Amino acid sequence: MPTSVPHPNRGQSGGWLKDLNLTFQQLQQIKEIRNQSKHQIAQKSQEIRQGQQELHELIAGTATKEQVRGKYNQIKLVKQQLADTQFENTLAIREILNPEQRQKFAERMYKKNPPPAEQHN
Repeated sequence: MPTSVPHPNRGQSGGWLKDLNLTFQQLQQIKEIRNQSKHQIAQKSQEIRQGQQELHELIAGTATKEQVRGKYNQIKLVKQQLADTQFENTLAIREILNPEQRQKFAERMYKKNPPPAEQHN
């Protein structure tokens, strides 16, 4: 039975699921996790697109520096909310995986997106 559960950070379906050798129950649980936040993610993404268009118009127009900064901060907040939702999905998916699957899951997540380097102050 095909599934359309995308990678949490990529939006592409298929490959990573096969790599994890998930059971049918695990696939169903992942699908449910994704479905629960699907509307919220779509709404936040739309808010970001709309906000970016408004920001562009403010920058191109006669808005004050404070108005431009306010719109920028609003977009930044929505982006953070979206990232938080996606992270919570990742944690929820992680919880249904066994240790071997978690290892493969982490490898796939960081293959093209390595974790930030540690900074020393």
